[in-house]
Amino acid sequence: AFFHDLGIDTRVERRGRVFPASNQATSVVRLLEDRAVRAGIEIVESADATDLTRGEGFTIMSTDGREFSGDRVVMTTGGTSAPSIGGSDDGIRMVCALGHERTLLYPGLGPLETERSALHKLQGVRAMVSAEAIVDGKVVKQDEWEILFRYYGLSGLVIFNLSEAVTPYLDDHEVCVRINFFPGLDAESLELKLRERWNRHPHRTTAFSFTGLLPDKIPPVLLPLVGVKPDLPAASITTEVGRRIAEGLTGWKVQVLKSRPLAEAEVMVGGVVTGEVDPVTMESKIVPGLCLAGELLDVHGDLGGFNFQWAWSSGWVAGRGGA
Repeated sequence: AFFHDLGIDTRVERRGRVFPASNQATSVVRLLEDRAVRAGIEIVESADATDLTRGEGFTIMSTDGREFSGDRVVMTTGGTSAPSIGGSDDGIRMVCALGHERTLLYPGLGPLETERSALHKLQGVRAMVSAEAIVDGKVVKQDEWEILFRYYGLSGLVIFNLSEAVTPYLDDHEVCVRINFFPGLDAESLELKLRERWNRHPHRTTAFSFTGLLPDKIPPVLLPLVGVKPDLPAASITTEVGRRIAEGLTGWKVQVLKSRPLAEAEVMVGGVVTGEVDPVTMESKIVPGLCLAGELLDVHGDLGGFNFQWAWSSGWVAGRGGA
């Protein structure tokens, strides 16, 4: 109701994700600015906060040399992801200087660098898949969404959601992603489906037999990885070869080497320890009068609007707590 009252019409997409009807984030920003100005709030631009000190009250120093003082401060400075739009560690640095602790910071909802045996040939290819994040042979997270192949490894929405589950283990554990290009089908079911196509069109090559099922670039790359020549006639695909193809397409494992830098991630995982903040008011238990919200805290969620929801909700509570 709040955003509708501002004048923002919305639409709901897959997984309940809510977007402005204009499909522009700037629409939300402009209408929030309008609401703030009408409420008598002064918006100071092009003056980053550089330091926060506490004496009888709080003093904020800015890059333009000005000082801002007050009895209470609400900090929603975000995290270190997306520096191109303002992400930095300034807020965490200032809060920790006042006595707070933080957890380990690492990329969340971001791409993964992998072994590059064949992936560079799939640069730019997108596909709907189901995927599993595996650490030391154990599945730690799974999802179904779009994958995007990059020259350095794997990206796309499904990889973003898996990334935070594996990044902490990359230094000293074996990590891989298992990809199923036919979500909902296991190897046996896929082999039956493919055998029907091969029997119906025996003159086609194995690679060409996937036309209409997969992006054209995928079969020529994946088939050799399971020991099958892309130009093998469909009529020559034996039961054993068909099994290898089906197993490869429903369980292709790619070893993960490392995550991409925080600058490329959607969110920062980690932040100020949540136990040091009152969840009812978002006020610091360490520094009375200081309220914290959003990505600054050690809270994160999957793609789909969960991180925005945390920002809105915690910001609303912190705003009331800091009023």
